[in-house]
Amino acid sequence: CQSVMAQTNSDRHAEIFFTLCALAVLLGAVSGQQQVTCRIEPQQQQVSPGSLAIFTCRCTGIIQEYTWRRANGAASLEPGRHSLFVNADQAGLLVLYRTQASDAGSYVCVGTTTVGTGRNQATLSITGVTTGPRLTAAIS
Repeated sequence: CQSVMAQTNSDRHAEIFFTLCALAVLLGAVSGQQQVTCRIEPQQQQVSPGSLAIFTCRCTGIIQEYTWRRANGAASLEPGRHSLFVNADQAGLLVLYRTQASDAGSYVCVGTTTVGTGRNQATLSITGVTTGPRLTAAIS
């Protein structure tokens, strides 16, 4: 800002330019401080089939909306077994009722604010669920 200000022709132009330059610096500093970051608790969770799993997502800034989705294009969330809430602390909750093998995997929380969007990912494991091929014995 200073090098351009020295090239202005009049005091009035210098004053206007200085005001605009100060505003640009201020806006840049404010927007840099307001990057949206999100964290999920717990980051990894392991539950038994048929139980309840809850993930809590908290993002910085004034949240306008929380959304949750399965990572990597996996099956969508099921209404009635999966619920989304925003609690009194402005955290976005994902609640999975009656968990089953198909619920295992990663979930992404996205928090949208007036200055941007933040996201984070958590993983759910279901105990006693095998993911490999199963061998069966043929009875002859």
